[in-house]
Amino acid sequence: MVDETAETPPKLRTAVSQHLTLGHANTATAGTARHGATRLFPGAQWAGPLMLVSGQNVTFNGNGHTLFGQGDLYWCIVLPPYSPSPSPPQLGGNGGVTKPAPFIRVNNAGSFSNVRILNAPERSVAVKGSQVTISGIMIDNSLGDLPNSRSNGLPAGHNTDGFGISNANNVIIQNSSVHNQDDCLAVNGGTNITFQNNVCVGGHGISIGSIASNVVVNNVHITENTVMNNTNGLRIKIDATATASTVSDIVYTDNKLSGITETPSQSPPWQSATWSFAALTVTGGAAGTIRDAPVTGGLF
Repeated sequence: MVDETAETPPKLRTAVSQHLTLGHANTATAGTARHGATRLFPGAQWAGPLMLVSGQNVTFNGNGHTLFGQGDLYWCIVLPPYSPSPSPPQLGGNGGVTKPAPFIRVNNAGSFSNVRILNAPERSVAVKGSQVTISGIMIDNSLGDLPNSRSNGLPAGHNTDGFGISNANNVIIQNSSVHNQDDCLAVNGGTNITFQNNVCVGGHGISIGSIASNVVVNNVHITENTVMNNTNGLRIKIDATATASTVSDIVYTDNKLSGITETPSQSPPWQSATWSFAALTVTGGAAGTIRDAPVTGGLF
């Protein structure tokens, strides 16, 4: 179903949609959609998602077209009464106006491919489907790197996660790119997950977590990705109050990291342990530390 509340002239090749839902055994090809090139979502203040794909054996092929979320209409906007000092902070999902998040929810079994997601208001793609392959996705929130009139000189974008996975099984995300201001990938729950041949720019790196209580994450392969100019590279995050959760069989292979700005740290810091990196070889960087725990072994 496509609910279009307004449209610009066809010559602009832009369709305006309040929301878009695909379900059941559908095949959607954006090349056959009305007006084609760009689908523009108006800046309404609601929780979203702006687009939902669900069902069995659903194939979505965006043919390289653009879904335009107009995130700049939401970033760092606050509602009165609010008396920031000295000016509004980066709010993201922590406050301000209600933002559609996620931009797209993928709940289907099948595939989701070949689309550009431009200026998501907050989180971009949330995956809860199983037996799904996601490929050829370009998430472009690069505009969020710049300050706006409300961000106190800081990047305007915040909480603009690329891909988030929760309670999903047998998921492949590949051959995609993310330029954002939060996690490139966040695996919050699920099994048999592959994240391969992707490029992450400007965010918080590739993350397992944050892990809450009663969560299972198992058999995750992070392979041949490039992480550039992120605050973090590869990390596992655990909520301080989390209980009865397991994280196992996390495999990192041939990933390239550069321009990482923060030193590795244990999270949460008070759960200390002895960490051995005897089988680890790192090139192009110096040995870091883990708070409250020595790092032994490894070749740096």
